Amino acid sequence: MTQGWYANMEGERLVWMAQHMPNDLMVELGTAWGLSASYVLAGTDARLVCVDTWPDASVLGDFSQMLAEEDWVARVRVIQRTSEEAARGWDEPIGLLHIDASHEYEDVLADYRSWSPHVAEGGWVAFHDSQTEGVGRVLREEVWPDPRWTERQLVHSQWSARNG
Repeated sequence: MTQGWYANMEGERLVWMAQHMPNDLMVELGTAWGLSASYVLAGTDARLVCVDTWPDASVLGDFSQMLAEEDWVARVRVIQRTSEEAARGWDEPIGLLHIDASHEYEDVLADYRSWSPHVAEGGWVAFHDSQTEGVGRVLREEVWPDPRWTERQLVHSQWSARNG
């Protein structure tokens, strides 16, 4: 079993959102060992872009090994950078944006502002650990007041919504 901190019900919600994306592309900010990514890869045919700094090379090694063992390498693009660096020049519509990197307010805010404009109409955004101070503050100040986010749902600690 892949390591990580993700409740089964949260993984099932990610799979459901991925099955209902307007395209086949999910971007995950903060992948670590790939537990949340593995739910989507096992439950859909989606393509994933996984963005993480992976400061511990052994964690990236474990993630890469899992992708190889499950034969998912062709469906995953690994970007070992900060999410802000990876967002520069991004121009592809995103069907599901999963924000689960640093939970510090400034980092979550930067993730949201850098990537959410790329969520396609009918696409989804999901925030893991919504009860933490940084994530919760971004939700309260930036996300909840934004009328483009509909079909809002909280599953365990994962908050999600649809664009439009």
